Amino acid sequence: HKFIENIGYVLYGIYNVTMVVVLPNMLIAMINSSYQEIEDDSDV
Repeated sequence: HKFIENIGYVLYGIYNVTMVVVLPNMLIAMINSSYQEIEDDSDV
């Protein structure tokens, strides 16, 4: 019982660390994409 509970904590920790890495990277990629589109559309 305790072993299964520890596996749950470990998986939850791995999930949290992964999300902390992935979500900011996705946000940065979206910002870069939007900036690139705006820059490509600019006439100046």
